[in-house]
Amino acid sequence: MKPRYIVVCGGEGSGKTSAIKHLATRSTISVTREPGGSPFAEIVRRTMFYEEYGKGLNVETMFFLMWASRMANINDRVAPALASGQTVVSDRGDCCTYAYQIGAGKAMHLEPIFWNIREACLIPKPDLYVFFDVDVEIGIARVNSRRGEGNFFDEKTLDFHRQVRAGYMQFLKEVPHVIVDANQSVESVRQRFIEIVDQ
Repeated sequence: MKPRYIVVCGGEGSGKTSAIKHLATRSTISVTREPGGSPFAEIVRRTMFYEEYGKGLNVETMFFLMWASRMANINDRVAPALASGQTVVSDRGDCCTYAYQIGAGKAMHLEPIFWNIREACLIPKPDLYVFFDVDVEIGIARVNSRRGEGNFFDEKTLDFHRQVRAGYMQFLKEVPHVIVDANQSVESVRQRFIEIVDQ
Protein backbone atom coordinates (compact mmCIF):
# COMPACT_ATOMS: atom_id res chain seq x y z
CA MET A 1 0.00 0.00 0.00
CA LYS A 2 1.25 3.46 -0.91
CA PRO A 3 2.39 5.42 2.16
CA ARG A 4 0.22 8.43 2.94
CA TYR A 5 0.98 11.95 4.08
CA ILE A 6 -1.70 12.94 6.61
CA VAL A 7 -1.90 16.39 8.22
CA VAL A 8 -3.83 16.74 11.47
CA CYS A 9 -5.10 20.17 12.43
CA GLY A 10 -7.48 21.83 14.85
CA GLY A 11 -7.89 24.70 17.26
CA GLU A 12 -6.24 24.98 20.66
CA GLY A 13 -7.36 22.22 23.03
CA SER A 14 -8.84 20.03 20.30
CA GLY A 15 -6.91 16.95 21.47
CA LYS A 16 -5.11 16.26 18.21
CA THR A 17 -1.61 16.07 19.71
CA SER A 18 -2.74 13.56 22.34
CA ALA A 19 -4.40 11.42 19.67
CA ILE A 20 -1.32 11.51 17.43
CA LYS A 21 0.92 10.25 20.24
CA HIS A 22 -0.91 6.92 20.13
CA LEU A 23 0.42 6.33 16.62
CA ALA A 24 4.06 7.09 17.41
CA THR A 25 4.84 3.48 18.41
CA ARG A 26 3.80 2.04 15.06
CA SER A 27 6.77 1.10 12.89
CA THR A 28 4.79 1.89 9.73
CA ILE A 29 4.09 5.49 10.80
CA SER A 30 6.44 8.45 11.17
CA VAL A 31 5.13 11.30 13.33
CA THR A 32 6.27 14.89 12.91
CA ARG A 33 4.99 18.37 13.72
CA GLU A 34 4.83 21.92 12.39
CA PRO A 35 6.43 24.20 12.99
CA GLY A 36 9.25 21.88 13.96
CA GLY A 37 10.11 18.29 13.17
CA SER A 38 13.67 18.88 11.95
CA PRO A 39 16.62 20.63 13.67
CA PHE A 40 16.24 23.92 11.79
CA ALA A 41 12.46 23.85 12.02
CA GLU A 42 12.63 23.35 15.80
CA ILE A 43 14.77 26.49 16.09
CA VAL A 44 12.10 28.40 14.19
CA ARG A 45 9.44 26.98 16.50
CA ARG A 46 11.24 28.08 19.66
CA THR A 47 11.89 31.53 18.24
CA MET A 48 8.30 32.12 17.19
CA PHE A 49 6.48 30.62 20.15
CA TYR A 50 8.66 30.94 23.23
CA GLU A 51 11.20 33.74 22.79
CA GLU A 52 9.98 37.16 23.91
CA TYR A 53 10.83 38.79 20.58
CA GLY A 54 8.76 36.15 18.81
CA LYS A 55 5.63 37.60 20.36
CA GLY A 56 6.01 40.83 18.42
CA LEU A 57 6.62 39.37 14.97
CA ASN A 58 4.36 40.81 12.28
CA VAL A 59 2.11 38.52 10.31
CA GLU A 60 4.24 38.61 7.14
CA THR A 61 7.37 37.55 9.03
CA MET A 62 5.50 34.69 10.70
CA PHE A 63 4.01 33.63 7.38
CA PHE A 64 7.39 33.21 5.67
CA LEU A 65 9.05 31.67 8.74
CA MET A 66 6.31 29.04 8.75
CA TRP A 67 7.01 28.18 5.13
CA ALA A 68 10.79 28.04 5.74
CA SER A 69 10.24 25.72 8.69
CA ARG A 70 7.81 23.59 6.67
CA MET A 71 10.17 23.07 3.76
CA ALA A 72 13.02 22.08 6.09
CA ASN A 73 10.78 19.52 7.80
CA ILE A 74 9.60 18.10 4.48
CA ASN A 75 13.15 17.76 3.16
CA ASP A 76 14.58 16.31 6.38
CA ARG A 77 11.69 14.20 7.72
CA VAL A 78 8.60 13.85 5.55
CA ALA A 79 10.04 12.99 2.13
CA PRO A 80 12.60 10.45 3.46
CA ALA A 81 9.94 8.71 5.57
CA LEU A 82 7.55 8.42 2.63
CA ALA A 83 10.37 7.14 0.43
CA SER A 84 11.12 4.41 2.98
CA GLY A 85 7.48 3.25 2.90
CA GLN A 86 6.24 4.89 6.10
CA THR A 87 3.02 6.84 6.35
CA VAL A 88 3.65 10.33 7.76
CA VAL A 89 1.27 11.89 10.29
CA SER A 90 1.99 15.57 10.92
CA ASP A 91 0.71 17.54 13.89
CA ARG A 92 -0.30 20.71 11.97
CA GLY A 93 0.68 21.79 8.47
CA ASP A 94 0.01 24.37 5.77
CA CYS A 95 -3.67 24.50 6.79
CA CYS A 96 -2.56 26.13 10.03
CA THR A 97 -0.61 28.84 8.24
CA TYR A 98 -3.78 29.65 6.34
CA ALA A 99 -5.96 29.61 9.47
CA TYR A 100 -3.68 31.55 11.80
CA GLN A 101 -1.83 34.01 9.58
CA ILE A 102 -4.33 34.61 6.76
CA GLY A 103 -7.58 33.92 8.61
CA ALA A 104 -7.09 35.17 12.16
CA GLY A 105 -4.17 37.40 11.18
CA LYS A 106 -6.40 39.12 8.62
CA ALA A 107 -3.58 38.97 6.07
CA MET A 108 -5.73 38.36 3.01
CA HIS A 109 -3.08 40.04 0.87
CA LEU A 110 -1.00 36.89 1.50
CA GLU A 111 -3.66 34.47 0.27
CA PRO A 112 -2.58 34.38 -3.41
CA ILE A 113 1.04 34.04 -2.30
CA PHE A 114 0.03 31.15 -0.02
CA TRP A 115 -1.58 29.17 -2.85
CA ASN A 116 1.31 29.93 -5.23
CA ILE A 117 3.90 28.72 -2.72
CA ARG A 118 1.81 25.68 -1.92
CA GLU A 119 1.52 24.72 -5.57
CA ALA A 120 5.18 25.30 -6.37
CA CYS A 121 6.93 24.14 -3.20
CA LEU A 122 4.73 21.82 -1.15
CA ILE A 123 5.97 18.56 -2.64
CA PRO A 124 4.72 16.06 -1.71
CA LYS A 125 1.29 17.45 -0.95
CA PRO A 126 -0.75 15.89 1.87
CA ASP A 127 -3.12 13.10 0.84
CA LEU A 128 -5.58 13.94 3.61
CA TYR A 129 -6.29 16.58 6.25
CA VAL A 130 -7.97 15.50 9.49
CA PHE A 131 -9.59 18.46 11.26
CA PHE A 132 -10.34 18.15 14.98
CA ASP A 133 -13.29 20.50 15.31
CA VAL A 134 -13.85 21.71 18.87
CA ASP A 135 -16.02 24.55 20.16
CA VAL A 136 -13.70 27.45 20.93
CA GLU A 137 -14.91 27.82 24.52
CA ILE A 138 -14.38 24.11 25.22
CA GLY A 139 -10.95 24.08 23.62
CA ILE A 140 -9.64 27.09 25.52
CA ALA A 141 -11.04 25.72 28.79
CA ARG A 142 -9.02 22.55 28.17
CA VAL A 143 -5.89 24.60 27.48
CA ASN A 144 -6.32 26.58 30.68
CA SER A 145 -6.73 23.42 32.74
CA ARG A 146 -3.61 21.62 31.56
CA ARG A 147 -0.04 21.99 32.67
CA GLY A 148 3.03 22.02 30.52
CA GLU A 149 4.18 23.76 27.38
CA GLY A 150 2.12 26.79 26.42
CA ASN A 151 2.74 29.40 23.77
CA PHE A 152 1.71 32.91 22.80
CA PHE A 153 -1.29 31.69 20.81
CA ASP A 154 -2.85 30.29 23.99
CA GLU A 155 -3.12 33.87 25.26
CA LYS A 156 -5.22 35.11 22.34
CA THR A 157 -8.86 36.16 22.68
CA LEU A 158 -11.84 33.90 22.00
CA ASP A 159 -12.62 36.02 18.95
CA PHE A 160 -9.14 35.32 17.57
CA HIS A 161 -9.70 31.57 17.95
CA ARG A 162 -13.12 31.83 16.27
CA GLN A 163 -11.39 33.46 13.32
CA VAL A 164 -8.84 30.63 13.30
CA ARG A 165 -11.67 28.10 13.03
CA ALA A 166 -13.25 30.09 10.19
CA GLY A 167 -9.88 30.08 8.42
CA TYR A 168 -9.65 26.30 8.73
CA MET A 169 -13.13 25.84 7.31
CA GLN A 170 -12.29 28.05 4.34
CA PHE A 171 -9.07 26.13 3.65
CA LEU A 172 -10.74 22.72 3.89
CA LYS A 173 -13.00 23.58 0.97
CA GLU A 174 -9.95 23.19 -1.29
CA VAL A 175 -8.45 19.91 -0.06
CA PRO A 176 -9.42 16.28 0.75
CA HIS A 177 -10.40 16.17 4.41
CA VAL A 178 -12.28 14.48 7.23
CA ILE A 179 -13.77 16.39 10.18
CA VAL A 180 -13.71 14.81 13.65
CA ASP A 181 -16.10 16.08 16.33
CA ALA A 182 -13.54 16.90 19.02
CA ASN A 183 -16.15 17.97 21.57
CA GLN A 184 -16.59 14.30 22.50
CA SER A 185 -14.61 12.40 25.12
CA VAL A 186 -10.87 12.01 24.62
CA GLU A 187 -11.26 8.26 24.09
CA SER A 188 -14.02 8.66 21.48
CA VAL A 189 -12.02 11.24 19.56
CA ARG A 190 -8.87 9.14 19.69
CA GLN A 191 -10.68 6.03 18.47
CA ARG A 192 -12.27 7.88 15.58
CA PHE A 193 -8.91 9.30 14.56
CA ILE A 194 -7.22 5.89 14.60
CA GLU A 195 -10.04 4.50 12.45
CA ILE A 196 -9.46 7.25 9.89
CA VAL A 197 -5.71 6.62 9.74
CA ASP A 198 -6.23 2.86 9.42
CA GLN A 199 -8.70 3.35 6.59
